[in-house]
Amino acid sequence: MRTTSSRDPNEIMSEIRK
Repeated sequence: MRTTSSRDPNEIMSEIRK
């Protein structure tokens, strides 16, 4: 897993739902 600290909540959700 990569660091999602520098990402937006929307982008994080998108990656998890991939």
